[in-house]
Order: sequence, then structure tokens, then C-alpha cells
Amino acid sequence: MTEFLAQLSSPSWWLGIVVVSLLVNLASAYIKSPLDGFLSHLSKKWDERSALARQQRDALVDSLARDQHKQLLFLAAEMRCRLREILYSVLAVFLLVAVVVDPILSPPLSGGLGRSELRIIVLCLLLFVIASALNQRLAAIRFGSLVRDANRAASER
Repeated sequence: MTEFLAQLSSPSWWLGIVVVSLLVNLASAYIKSPLDGFLSHLSKKWDERSALARQQRDALVDSLARDQHKQLLFLAAEMRCRLREILYSVLAVFLLVAVVVDPILSPPLSGGLGRSELRIIVLCLLLFVIASALNQRLAAIRFGSLVRDANRAASER
């Protein structure tokens, strides 16, 4: 700490700080306009992609509003996603219980993988199952919102 305070009181340290701050200021002046152009281009592309996705979704909702059979197919897909979500959630609970209860009930392993390696594998599998459950949940929400919007659009006609 005393060495730092000694360097802080030296003029060479302050001169170095001034030179570095001038260099940073100069570099930021040269980087600003290309960075602004890049971010503007990125924002424009994002807006175009969002507009295209919105148009595609609106076209799908209109198609669903006209075709009851397609609505039923989307509802079946939503139910399938919800059932998978429930299956993955039950499997996640089972894996979590297995990780918690295993050291209490079972004797130590002899040879092969150790108990900690097995727990790491089961925990990784648990994370994968939880991610799969969340993915199915999001898919079910997407299918359900499309059908609800289609019903709303059909009732407004």
C-alpha cells in the first residue's frame, strides 16, 4: 500500500495518466463515427427482421382464422408441448430427488465412476431436462397465443 501511495505522489505517474487519457480521448474520436454507423446498420437490420417476423405471424393468424382444421392442429401441437413439459418437469423432480436421496440411502461405490462424478452427470442431465421443459413451455405459449389471436380475429370479422 505504501508503494502505491509513493507512485501516486510521483510526477511520472500523473504524466502517464494524462498521456493515456489523451490517447483514449483521441481514439474515441476516431472510433465514434464508424461505431455509430455500425450500430445504426444493426438497428435497421433488427427492425427489418422484426417487421418481417410480424408480417409472417399476422399471415399465420389470418390463415388460422380462416381454417378451423388448422386451428385444431395448432391446439393439438400446444397440448403435445404441454404434455412434454409435464413429462420433463416430472423427470426433473425425479432426478433432483435422486441426487438428494442417493448419498443417504446407497452404500459407497467400488471401482468405476465415483459418487461425485455420477452426481455431476445427473446434475447436467437435470439442467438439460429443465431446459427442455422450458423450451416446451415456450412452444406451447406460442401455439396458444396464435390460436387465441386467430379466434379474436375470426370473431371480429
